[in-house]
Amino acid sequence: MTRAPSWHGQSVAALVLLGSAVACVAPAPERLTCDDVLSPDQFKTADLEALMSGTSGKGCAAEECHDGKTREEGIRLDSSVYIYEELSTRTDILYAMVASGEMPAGGGTRWDEGDLRLFRSWYCNGGFPQ
Repeated sequence: MTRAPSWHGQSVAALVLLGSAVACVAPAPERLTCDDVLSPDQFKTADLEALMSGTSGKGCAAEECHDGKTREEGIRLDSSVYIYEELSTRTDILYAMVASGEMPAGGGTRWDEGDLRLFRSWYCNGGFPQ
């Protein structure tokens, strides 16, 4: 004879699931939102690519963390093809990492608010053009 789960057991399970979901959400300043964005005519996708790749001097591939050899955390950002792949699959994660200062690591130059606004603008205006 099987016993139906008690309401207490179901409540505990629901709280555990809720806690897990909340733990996966970045703090508000690190969440990718469409607040404070530029219009499409005020930025170029190439500007974001330069930030991500390191050609701007701030990128994550510039520190050799995410180049073709190192690929920290499995992320590669040393060409527009790889940047597109990473942004297509890890947009929220990458934004949270640069917004928190976790990336670029080491001696890399932290992104400023203008850089983060560019990332949000790219995302909120539809991402890479076709």
